[in-house]
Amino acid sequence: MNSRVLSAELTMNAVKTRQKIANLLEEDPQKAKELALELLSVEPEETVNYKNLAICFAHCAEMGRFRAVIAMARKKFADAGRFFDETEASIFRDLELHDSLRTFLLGILCAPDRNDDEKSALLRTHSDIFLNDAMCQEIDRIQTSNHKDSWVIAELMFMLFNHNAEEYRLVIKRLLTEFDGDQTLDERGKFNLATVCLHFSQGARGITLLNELTSRPDPEPKRLLELGKAYHRYVRNKEALQVLDRLLGCYPDHEEANRIKAYILHYSDTAELPEIKATTLRYGKIIRSGKSKQFHRKNPTNEPVKIGFFSHSFKAHPVGWMSSGFFCESAKFKSVAEIHILAGLSYTDFIAQTIKDSGNHFHDFSALADNEIEREINKLNLDVIVDMDGFTAGCKPQILLKKLAPVLVKWVGGLAGSMWLPEYDYLITDRNQTPAHLESSFSEKLLIMDNSYVTYTPPPYKLQVFKPAYTVNEHITFGCFNNCSKYTDTCLDAWASVLRGVEDSVLLLKDNALSDMSTRQIIRGKFKKLGIGPSQLRFQGRTDHENHLLALAQVDIALDPIPYNGGLSTVESVYMGVPVITLAGSLLAHRHAVSHLTTIGHDELVANSIPEYIDKAIGLATNREQITEYREILRNDLFASPLLNHELFADELIKKLATLVN
Repeated sequence: MNSRVLSAELTMNAVKTRQKIANLLEEDPQKAKELALELLSVEPEETVNYKNLAICFAHCAEMGRFRAVIAMARKKFADAGRFFDETEASIFRDLELHDSLRTFLLGILCAPDRNDDEKSALLRTHSDIFLNDAMCQEIDRIQTSNHKDSWVIAELMFMLFNHNAEEYRLVIKRLLTEFDGDQTLDERGKFNLATVCLHFSQGARGITLLNELTSRPDPEPKRLLELGKAYHRYVRNKEALQVLDRLLGCYPDHEEANRIKAYILHYSDTAELPEIKATTLRYGKIIRSGKSKQFHRKNPTNEPVKIGFFSHSFKAHPVGWMSSGFFCESAKFKSVAEIHILAGLSYTDFIAQTIKDSGNHFHDFSALADNEIEREINKLNLDVIVDMDGFTAGCKPQILLKKLAPVLVKWVGGLAGSMWLPEYDYLITDRNQTPAHLESSFSEKLLIMDNSYVTYTPPPYKLQVFKPAYTVNEHITFGCFNNCSKYTDTCLDAWASVLRGVEDSVLLLKDNALSDMSTRQIIRGKFKKLGIGPSQLRFQGRTDHENHLLALAQVDIALDPIPYNGGLSTVESVYMGVPVITLAGSLLAHRHAVSHLTTIGHDELVANSIPEYIDKAIGLATNREQITEYREILRNDLFASPLLNHELFADELIKKLATLVN
């Protein structure tokens, strides 16, 4: 066939020829290149033919010719720059030439002749590859090459956030503070910006964006979910539950919405137990898949029982501070039990390292998918699994509900109340946390510890107990260092009554969320309605843990939130010599502090009604000698209590767990 006939055939069947070129790329790139060259010769005005030829050259590793074709096409088709930008980037991506792709994208992002829309579109398409540590060093160059309110800057913030939010915290905060282009973004851009805002102390801004995105009748479920979580984090629990109910009204089987609602109902001052139970059972029905394993109870033997402790929080977190001492001592009881620590995520801080080095079997599941975790746990042939996540973020109850051991037990970690799911056999508690008259609030059998349901590991840094704050300030300072999500209307009303009852007193509130000025303003507004002015309120935001504890020196009396008690925060207050006034509630999560204060011998700080709570706080504020005495004795009382007797606790808990099997 002569060339003229071939050219005519190629032109008539251009679409088929292009498809043939695509099909030949992998098995015969040279043949594909020949066809692409021929097609370009007969259709030199079709931009797609230059693209196909460039792809063929790249697949034949002829990178010089690949670049030459792209350059020629850019010159010939001056108005098709975006098309060839996308072509060049996609070729680098398809051939996994990631460094070349990053260099190319960096050039585009810094080019003055590319508009914001073109840059951000490319950045979004390849955001999963673009940002590595080397490119992060080019942030200043990208910033100076683009307007501070451009889509590129917005996309860059989100990429940095996903890449390593902690390492680039200061950079993200700077970009976020300078960025004023919220309303110029498309919906995806607004959602991403809201995500960054909510994690970088701009809660009101993030909530405003999410409210805008969810204002239409059929918002995306993900956006409603994030709005609900944001409300919960930023002192608006009622709104959080309303948003979740709106989401569940449209999508009743939405897994994450059911999980979050089941958990944060425990924070509510109006939620009833039947609603908590119903929501939890619905969540369990959604996540339950397949049949649970069937076990034949093993006969009593002399072999140590195998106990696995599963959590995503073996770190400097309430789970870690309240369990690391147990793990260190549990290695002494190898004749009774073989302990396996099943870590959903792995960390490197002091507590994490303490647990890893405790002498038990440590399993790092951080890189495994759910089915792989299930397989690894099955290999261990465990007798008991202890859940230390509950329904907290990142939990994996769908794995535990498969009953990978004959006995499933709930312990510290999202320990808000009963799990209500029939797969859970036991729950670890103590009589102060769960008195006999509240046992009907659980579906599990209760494993009642003789003293406390946990122990506490003090921090590695040596911190002195300072004199009471009133000796410096000449007024009483109340304080609460719990999460803002625990501030209910009932709680704030009680605190306002306390402040009104103690002349010149102030309330110091400290939480990461209070780094956000808008959150402080929300709280000031709530207190203003209760007759408390801004002069009686103090706020502190995010600090490292050591300085968090040192800040307790500024507090004379800690006020526990209502109804969700402080757990670790109560013990840390006591460690720093600060008495905590708490209210004993009816749910397990409403009695954490009751357990801790009673265990150290100070149940006089526990109130059984809100009027008693207010009276105890006011009464102690007028007894400065007692405040001073607490400062002097509380740490010693803590150290002398069962909360620091890790060996006694480990002995009891391990033997109780072993008895469940044998």
